[in-house]
Amino acid sequence: MENKTPEASSQKTTKCIIMSRVSTTIQELDIQEEECICMAERDGYTQDNMILIPRIGESARKVGQIITVETPRGPMEVELDRDGIWDMKKRIETDSSIDCVYIWEVSRLARRMDVLTPLLKYFADRKVQLRVKTNGISYLNPDKTVNPASKMTIEILGEVAEQEMNVKIERFKRSKKVMAEQGRFAGGKIPYGYSVDKEHGGVFVINEKEARIIHEIFDLYEAGITQPCIAREFYRRGMVDLNLSKVNNILTNEQYTGRWMRQGWSSYDRSYPVIISPEQYDHCREIAATNNTFANKCRSVYYAHKLLICKCGRKWGAGPSKVFYRCSEAYRTGNAFEAHEHQCDNKISISLNIIDSLLWQVAQEAEVYYIVNAAADDKQKYQDQISVIDEKLGFIDTRLQEQDNRDQRISDLYEMGKIKSREELHKKYKEVADAKRAILQEQAALTNEREHLLYLCASIDTNFDLLDFDQTLSEMSNIIMLKEKIASITDDQQRYDIIHRHVRKVQVENSSIDYDFRYVGKKQPKTRFITVELYNGEVKYFQYIPFSGGKNTIMEASPDGTPICKYSYTYLMRFANDKKRNKRLEEKEQRKQAFIDKYPEDKYIISFAALTEFLGVERKMAYKLVNDGFLLPAKEFINKKKVAFNKEKCIELLQANANSNKWARKILSHIESK
Repeated sequence: MENKTPEASSQKTTKCIIMSRVSTTIQELDIQEEECICMAERDGYTQDNMILIPRIGESARKVGQIITVETPRGPMEVELDRDGIWDMKKRIETDSSIDCVYIWEVSRLARRMDVLTPLLKYFADRKVQLRVKTNGISYLNPDKTVNPASKMTIEILGEVAEQEMNVKIERFKRSKKVMAEQGRFAGGKIPYGYSVDKEHGGVFVINEKEARIIHEIFDLYEAGITQPCIAREFYRRGMVDLNLSKVNNILTNEQYTGRWMRQGWSSYDRSYPVIISPEQYDHCREIAATNNTFANKCRSVYYAHKLLICKCGRKWGAGPSKVFYRCSEAYRTGNAFEAHEHQCDNKISISLNIIDSLLWQVAQEAEVYYIVNAAADDKQKYQDQISVIDEKLGFIDTRLQEQDNRDQRISDLYEMGKIKSREELHKKYKEVADAKRAILQEQAALTNEREHLLYLCASIDTNFDLLDFDQTLSEMSNIIMLKEKIASITDDQQRYDIIHRHVRKVQVENSSIDYDFRYVGKKQPKTRFITVELYNGEVKYFQYIPFSGGKNTIMEASPDGTPICKYSYTYLMRFANDKKRNKRLEEKEQRKQAFIDKYPEDKYIISFAALTEFLGVERKMAYKLVNDGFLLPAKEFINKKKVAFNKEKCIELLQANANSNKWARKILSHIESK
């Protein structure tokens, strides 16, 4: 029975929402709206004060469902919400005059209790009445408090709606599974190469036209034709849909073999009519496995990959220009899937070449120390562990034989009647099977561990063959040879492996130090304070001065950042910003051409060295004639380090002083003789 409100007979000035929903276009939406509108009119609402929110094709079950979506920051969980509920909440929160929501039945609002319960709390917190037409329920009392009986009724109806939907879903799944087992179409996308025979119960049949193309693709691939070439061939024939991606999907689709299998999105196995023999499919997979898909492809190797750790906890990566390392989270732009707004504010960066050069130098030192002091000990430790594992593996066969004997004893006891029931027999068989499985799993784990230890020993033998020192040389000479051999490694992947064998993590912070520059004196430049933590427990500290006259100065430092001494390392020009470099080269050429235009060679002498050659005197005399003599007016300053001399002015000054200066006469004779 409906709960009549005191103000039902009078006309209301407040507003109400009419919520209606059908999940398919076959269902009637108008009937729900008409009955809810009549109910609202009886409660005193006018047509002008009714807000209709109809929704067709929305699922009440999927409201509140958590799904995983791919975002620029990786997978993220997002909660689904129906447009109708989202619209209703938005209107209630923006219009305080809305005080009631009408629905036709509880299932039109939600079919899951974990969604319905928060909605009921939402209505109670905002004092918004909820009226259900088919049951005549009012959720709130006239004083806007929750009616306990109405709440219990709505929750019961919600439980019934959820259970009803669960039964439908299970029935639907069973129906699809049966159809799949019968080879019939059960919905979804029809695979390429097949059609649905609707006249014979919707069974899958081979599409002969598409099957011929599939056969041709497999035959071409078996004949050694690559996938891009196959795709280009079909493109030339006008089959633009058979692009490289489609060709690859066909060659990797095991459905064509007729094997029973399950697609990644499906919950049941099924098979399709055979188009390609299993042998041909497997042969093509073997060909694909032997192909080197990375041939002639260049892959950049970043030495500090996953080693640089930001203060926010994330790993630094190479920036878009590929010449700096930085925290990508600090430069992230917002997107629709972000669940929070906590963005890293650490927007500092550091030269990729500097960090890679520094880490390579640190790793060389650590590698030398390891080879000289620890490699032999580690190899012996690995060999001892292998011996223990061999003993355990040697006992595996005995343990398995014991379980086989136990299995036979169980069979004998059953035949003798000492095991009474088949349930007890199966229970004992299961215990034996579980024990065997545990032994085999232990065997596999021990075998994997043994292979890993053998690999470590082989790595020491391969990478550290320098242990065979020349006994005729001193220990220091051998160490120098060792350093030179490691420093001579040029392969980026080898360097990467050595760095990651010794460096645990790297951190970079902004800092500043007192530094004595060569030309400008003492300054306090901004620096990058670099902390390098090694696996052996050692921690190294450095101060990098970015703007130190193009010398890329790195100072060894104490833990508090105080510089100790200049660090000697080899700068590796690994990466460069080609766009900036080309721009600088272009600007340099422009400056050079502008200089040539301003100071042409036929009119000017550039530098004292050229002046010495022009005058035919020693440089000391040339300096004296210019700085203390009569040629000073011909001197022009280009910049602080560069000067030019006007040829015509020089000759005029020489002619003017020829009568009184013997050097002027001598120089004029030299110039005229040329």
